[in-house]
Amino acid sequence: MLSMSAMSGGQAGYYLGLAREDYYLEGGEPPGVWFGQGAETLGLVGEVEPDHLYNLFDGLSPSGDRMLVQLQQHEGKAEHRPGWDLTFSAPKSVSVLWSQASDEIKKVIQEAHFWAVKESLSYLQDVAGLTRRGKGGRQMESAGLAVACFEHSTSRALDPQLHTHALVMNIGVREDGTTGTVSSLPLFLHKMTAGALYRAELSARLESDLGVEIERQKTWFEIAGVSKELVQFFSKRREAIEAEMSRRGVATAQGAAVAAIETRDAKEAISRAQLFEDWIRTGSEFGWSASQVERLLGSVIPARNKERELSETGILALAKITSEQAHFCEREFIRRVAEESQGRGIFAKDVRAKCSLDLQRSPDIIRLGLHGSEKRYTTKQMLLLEKSLLDKAEQMAENILHQVSPDIGVKILSVNGELSEEQMKAVWHIAVETGAVALSSGMAGTGKTRMLDVARQAWEAQGFTVLGAALAARAAGELGAGAMIRSTTIAKHLHEIANNRSEIKADTVLVVDEAGMVATPDLEKLVSFAQRVGAKLVLVGDERQLQPIGPGAPFMELGARFGRAELNDIRRQHDPWARQAVKDMADGNTKEAVNAFASRGLLKISETKYDAMTELIKSWRQADLPLKESLIIASTRLEVRELNRLAQDERKKDKEIEEQGIEFNDEIMHVGDRVIFTKNHKTLGVVNGERGTIVGISGDGERMSVSLDSGEKVSFETIAMPDISLGYAATTHKAQGATTKEAFVLVGGNMQDREISYVQASRARERTTLFMTRSEAGDDLAQLVKEMERSRQKEMAHTLTRLKHGLEDPQPS
Repeated sequence: MLSMSAMSGGQAGYYLGLAREDYYLEGGEPPGVWFGQGAETLGLVGEVEPDHLYNLFDGLSPSGDRMLVQLQQHEGKAEHRPGWDLTFSAPKSVSVLWSQASDEIKKVIQEAHFWAVKESLSYLQDVAGLTRRGKGGRQMESAGLAVACFEHSTSRALDPQLHTHALVMNIGVREDGTTGTVSSLPLFLHKMTAGALYRAELSARLESDLGVEIERQKTWFEIAGVSKELVQFFSKRREAIEAEMSRRGVATAQGAAVAAIETRDAKEAISRAQLFEDWIRTGSEFGWSASQVERLLGSVIPARNKERELSETGILALAKITSEQAHFCEREFIRRVAEESQGRGIFAKDVRAKCSLDLQRSPDIIRLGLHGSEKRYTTKQMLLLEKSLLDKAEQMAENILHQVSPDIGVKILSVNGELSEEQMKAVWHIAVETGAVALSSGMAGTGKTRMLDVARQAWEAQGFTVLGAALAARAAGELGAGAMIRSTTIAKHLHEIANNRSEIKADTVLVVDEAGMVATPDLEKLVSFAQRVGAKLVLVGDERQLQPIGPGAPFMELGARFGRAELNDIRRQHDPWARQAVKDMADGNTKEAVNAFASRGLLKISETKYDAMTELIKSWRQADLPLKESLIIASTRLEVRELNRLAQDERKKDKEIEEQGIEFNDEIMHVGDRVIFTKNHKTLGVVNGERGTIVGISGDGERMSVSLDSGEKVSFETIAMPDISLGYAATTHKAQGATTKEAFVLVGGNMQDREISYVQASRARERTTLFMTRSEAGDDLAQLVKEMERSRQKEMAHTLTRLKHGLEDPQPS
């Protein structure tokens, strides 16, 4: 595990104060040691001398006789930022094993840990040791790093926690001997990869040196056989941090750092001898001791075929990457390979060598060249998939058999005179002007559904059959209700295609709504089938809202290649300022948008997440709206669950729901409660995301009746309905496409980005209020703005080449 935080000037004394020569008997931690090319050039080798560290913290030479860097301006003051604390922490089972082991085994574990730290730092030295030079710092140069490494043994709760603070000094030494400040951005960009290499190296060394069995756990590893109960007992510090994070309602790395500071006690200088004695005593209470450790050593490790193991890591890493994105850079590839290497006996240097060779020579990897500051790559399989989609779409664009005649187009538009000019242009574009593939991109609330209703009239007047598709059943239902287009999910269409039962024929116009969320694999299947049977495909969406879960953003790329009608006249929000704020969110003018909400009292800041949630519910109650006319939105399911509980409690106090309730899927539900269905249920006629109100619960709690917002009523046996939950609040993903009178939005956290913020700000016709914590808002709302302007816009691999070289596409072979 690797965390990273900026250091302040006073921290040098903290690390030096804990470092003692006779730490084992007298207390404290081992003395620090220097690492890095920069440290060597500055003559810093071996143990860290206090004066040297203090001087480097101040930007001075080790002797303190000269300044090595220029002071930086920060909030109007000239100061030096000392550097960054990269904390490498062994997995908890490793620390627990270490706490119970003999002295000899302890030493082996510590050496394995430090070797892993050094391998990770060597990677950072190679790829992230950079400093700027020249006017405005435009020239970036390689620089040697000076890193002071301090090994620590415990958490602040005095649990065993083997970790090393690698203090990267903000002084880089260039090849010509000159010095300058270190650029922090490369360190942050490569942090996750460095952490993965640390874990790969540590797991390989523990397996080879001790013969322990490594178990892969998602992106990290644990040692098989270590008592889970003992691990849990020795996790008090982490539990304290998580409790504080929960109280504050933060989930980001920065939030974790703040929580760590808030919960820490002064670290006691207890000797390691005393600590180990206490830990061993605790271990014995759980039936654990050095003898249990010995039983785990020398496990029968399967014979390793290094070449085969490395090959498998590459295959799995590429599959993982391309299941989420269409192209990648070297650090992303190394990270995934390192994660796949845990438990395979593969060392960090082998990971890096394998990745370097693959990126240079592998026939399965396509080199896309330099984009921005990094080289980008994709796979041959992904490129062929994209090429299939684009080539077939190009063929469809030339097929004019589905064009509506201009006479019919004029007639249909004349009887729908309430359409705006851009809506009429959009209808004309997708129905009259284009071939068998047509696109319309519209901002949230611009009347896309009404536009499609008129286009449907034109297609049907020409004799075509119009069908609809969307990723979510709820969106498909709204397309059917709003545009009178018989619709279902994309998944169902693909299932019917695969089983030769599709209704899509040569005379079909298939309208795909919310097409900006459709990933390349699914859209390629739809395009291929439509091209094969001769149908027309109409894609309607907004690439600036939520991104596809899978790879690529084909809707955006097809629009760039074949043209699209655009709808930018927002009609949903009543107030002009609100319409402009939505546009600003979408365009990345986040500061202007946030200030627009703040200046109107629509941005509420609380100290903790719980306070923000209660303030949100209070405002929601004071609005006194019908349940169907208000929407509570949050980013995570955990936040949604808590907001649902708080909303229910308030309604219970005011006797708006019946007192008697039943436990249902870990929630208590009452007659009068707002609920949401979380999966499609064809037999009931309900779809994922559909909302309603409980109107009846049988006396024995075995049956429930729900009045849906559509006006229908459904009844079912509670034991047979696991897919329903309280529905006062919804995640942003569930809320995309929804329209309400007022929206109450809990913002902030590691999921917040430009696309999510745009969706959150655009749901309500009359008023949207944003709620957050002070730490998430930051000084002068700077932190909130930073999170909201960060874009996670996806792209196809072909998009990169088009942007760089026009329409000259990369070749798969």
